[in-house]
Amino acid sequence: MYFYPNKVVEIAKNIKPSARGEYEITTVNQQFLENGELKVQSLGHGFAWLDTGTHDSLSEASTYIEVLEKRQGLKVGCLEGIAYRQGWITEYRMRELAQPMLKNELVMENISHKFFEVLRFCLGTQKECPTLSGSEWKEVYGLCERQGITAIIGTKLMNDPNIKLQDNDNIDVFKDLIVSWASDVRKVAKRNGALNEHVNSVIRRFTTSGFNCCLLKGQGNALLYPEPLSRTPGDIDLWLRKANKDNHTTPSLRSVCKDSRHIIAYIKHFAPNAFATYHHIQCPSYKGTEIELHYRPAFMFSPIHNHRLQRFFVTNSDEQFAHFVKLGTGRIAMPTMEFNVVFQLCHIFRHLFQEGVGMRQIIDYYLVLTSQETSDIEGRSCQTNWNSMFSYLGLMEIAGAIVWILIHELGMDERFAIVKADEMRGKFVLNEILAGGNFGKHDKRHTFGDGKVGRNFQRLWRDCRLFRYFPSDALWEPWFRTWHFLWRLRYR
Repeated sequence: MYFYPNKVVEIAKNIKPSARGEYEITTVNQQFLENGELKVQSLGHGFAWLDTGTHDSLSEASTYIEVLEKRQGLKVGCLEGIAYRQGWITEYRMRELAQPMLKNELVMENISHKFFEVLRFCLGTQKECPTLSGSEWKEVYGLCERQGITAIIGTKLMNDPNIKLQDNDNIDVFKDLIVSWASDVRKVAKRNGALNEHVNSVIRRFTTSGFNCCLLKGQGNALLYPEPLSRTPGDIDLWLRKANKDNHTTPSLRSVCKDSRHIIAYIKHFAPNAFATYHHIQCPSYKGTEIELHYRPAFMFSPIHNHRLQRFFVTNSDEQFAHFVKLGTGRIAMPTMEFNVVFQLCHIFRHLFQEGVGMRQIIDYYLVLTSQETSDIEGRSCQTNWNSMFSYLGLMEIAGAIVWILIHELGMDERFAIVKADEMRGKFVLNEILAGGNFGKHDKRHTFGDGKVGRNFQRLWRDCRLFRYFPSDALWEPWFRTWHFLWRLRYR
């Protein structure tokens, strides 16, 4: 590598061709040497000089760099990495600079392909674990981290003696990843065990205070996993309603409105600053665990579809509050799988619009559809019923997208497909999942800041991006946000 002052231009003008008829850079260096202006730095052990002056030498050099990068799991001559290690840029700045590179279609396609191969193996829809290089395992682990599923994958890998490393490539990196996976598995299992008991304690408190409780998502979904303690835990979501002393009273939309006012007043009595939204209120945390109390399990942006959805919830509410399962040392009510087919699809759809959805929620839905309790949804006659239900509730488009992901990426048997797979929307939603990570926490596209104004601009941008695939909801979302602002003023 040569660095010259401006005078090199004049020197280059006066040199003559060599015996082979070319202008040699060595002649320029010789002139600086004669002038006593040449400074040389020797390259020590570990450096390699590669000539790229011919087609053959260029090919050899590129192969050398490819092998080196693949074996070491590092990039050669990466200016961003050098600047970060020298302390010239922050980690945040380095990640920011790396974002455009992550969008390279060939790289992302290869990484995501390997990731889904591993995921299918861990879900049992693929018999053998793929043989990956150390650097590929490192990329897969990074994707698992961003999607919040490291323990789900790690639990399977820890218990399988047939995991192979491609040609023992980068074995030290692989060993470090195994240690990280094992640590994640232990941490998540410990948190799940504690959270199960927190759920039981919180439910007992609200039950003694005159409420019926039904656990939504979270720890209830964990029970569907082959290893229930492997699902990365979140907060506690409880569906509450005032206990009905008169068993002959039929729930109605009016009673839900009454219950919501009662629950909000109850929480604000001892937590005046608790934040209430249309479907839930934030409850003070219990031993460090966040709690959301739902008076409505979910909602739709369209007022027509939302009215139908709330009727569906009300009509089926008694069955959900009476559906008890064992959790930890206690018994709790949680929704039936048939109810979850609708409710959790709403949950995925809402988060897709509001901040993003991760692969953890998609795996949850896969387990809901393939669980023993929902095995009766197979068959054409039942599919027709689900088609009718989702069309009625405005969920048909997102249902087709999720079913495509479950079949083509997670390997779900097509007999569990409740609607026809929608490839176009499925690929779009999949791209959103991979780009944003768990609940969109890793999405760096078009950020507008964390303030209220920034978040609203962010949502408007998402609406524009989603309009092509979900036009009705993209148009209704800003309307709902405006209406919701007025609703919150009422319950401030």
